[in-house]
Amino acid sequence: MAIATPKDDQGGYDYQFVEPPPDTVICQICHFPSKQPHLSACCGHTFCKSCLEASAKVTSVTNACPTCRSEEFATIPNKQVDREHFESTSMTSLWYDSIKSQAMELQSGDETLPVIVKMSDFAKNTKANDDWFSPQFYTHHNGYYFKLKVVPNGLSATGTHMSVYLILYSGPHDDQLTWPVEMTIEVTLLNQKMNSGHKSRVETHTIDKSSSSYGYWCCGSHEFITTEDVHRVTPQCQFLCDDSVFFQVRQLN
Repeated sequence: MAIATPKDDQGGYDYQFVEPPPDTVICQICHFPSKQPHLSACCGHTFCKSCLEASAKVTSVTNACPTCRSEEFATIPNKQVDREHFESTSMTSLWYDSIKSQAMELQSGDETLPVIVKMSDFAKNTKANDDWFSPQFYTHHNGYYFKLKVVPNGLSATGTHMSVYLILYSGPHDDQLTWPVEMTIEVTLLNQKMNSGHKSRVETHTIDKSSSSYGYWCCGSHEFITTEDVHRVTPQCQFLCDDSVFFQVRQLN
C-alpha cells in the first residue's frame, strides 16, 4: 500500500489506496493516480489536467505530447476513468482511512459506544490459536464495561469459522448503574473496501448483577463468519487487509 503525495493542488490523488490503482489511470507526468484525467489521442496515455497545464507553461514545444513527443498533440477528458475508477476507488480510500483513524482513537479505555476496534497481527494470532481481546470500552459515560473477544480459529479450533464474543466485566461504576438491564448489541466485522457488505450480528440479553455470570458475562457466536469469507477478496469486499480486521460495536437500545 503506497501513499501518493503530489505538491500543492497540482497532480494526482494523495489518497492511501487499499489496492494499487491500475497503470491505465496513472498520470504520465506526476506518476500519481490522475485527477481530472485526460486521454491523449496520439499515444493513449492518461494525464492530470493540472499536469498538462503546468507542462504547457514550461515546455519549449507547446503542443508536443509529454510522452511520445508528437506535435499533433490533443487530449479529451477521460470520463470512463474519472467515473468508473475514482467514484469507487477514492471512496474506498476515504472509508478505509475513516475506520482506521477511528480505531486508532480507542487507546485510553474510556471510550463509549459506538466504537471501532482494530485487531492487528491476524496471521500470528491465527497460527498461535490465541484469543484476542480489544481495549475496554463503556456503553456510555460511567456505563457498563465491555471488551471484544475474537478467536480466529474458532472456539473449537477447527479453523472453519472465526468466533466473536462480547464480554461484560465488573466495572468501576456498577453500583450506580441499573440492574437488571436489557441490552441489544450489534457487533460488525467491517468491509474495508466500502461502507457496505459488512458482516453483523445482533443480540438482545438481560443481564443481572446478582447472576452467577456477572463479572464475566459473555455473548456472541462460535461461528460468526467462515474463515474462507474472512480471507476472500472481491472488487467490492475485503474484511482482512494488511493483516488486520476492524470491528464496530454499537448499542441499539
